[in-house]
Amino acid sequence: MKYGNGPLDRVLMASNLIDEFHLLLTPVAAGSGQHMFEKIHGAPHLSLADVRRFASGVLVLIYTPKLKVP
Repeated sequence: MKYGNGPLDRVLMASNLIDEFHLLLTPVAAGSGQHMFEKIHGAPHLSLADVRRFASGVLVLIYTPKLKVP
């Protein structure tokens, strides 16, 4: 498990070493930040596997990479 994003994430994604992405979506956004798949050659194609909703309005979106068929 790893929190945040940055150069290590780009290496892990480019090498197909991530099994699941758990993204927390909050109902409030402020400021700007990094794009998760920015500057990633061959960014993964993702499939929504599960959604968890909390009373606070937060959503946890769970994605799994789609397998590439040769």
